[in-house]
Amino acid sequence: RCQVDKLDLVAEQIRRRGGNVLVCVDSKTQVLKRFACLMELRKALLDGMPVEASFISIQEARGSLTSKATACSEKAALEAMEQIAVGPGGVDGFNQEIVSFINEQVAIKWKEKVEGKRR
Repeated sequence: RCQVDKLDLVAEQIRRRGGNVLVCVDSKTQVLKRFACLMELRKALLDGMPVEASFISIQEARGSLTSKATACSEKAALEAMEQIAVGPGGVDGFNQEIVSFINEQVAIKWKEKVEGKRR
């Protein structure tokens, strides 16, 4: 198997060892603008993997992530959209699940930040 299709194997090893999948979100939210990253995140969420986000700049996600996403080629982008469209919840479900996850993580990180300042 090539590198990009090993997420399920790697994630399972992480889970077996008691770890979490970590999504690192940079200040420009590049991870939310790449089909491969979005699809890996959705797979982890659907598989019930423990997933946590880490933010350089805490910001909510909104809208249709797939409409802004890019891939290494136009062909790869079309294939990704086809997979997403026929997957659980279709395109809307895909976008909503990831936006909800990111926004839940934002709420957690803001709460941690505020509580940390109170100490």
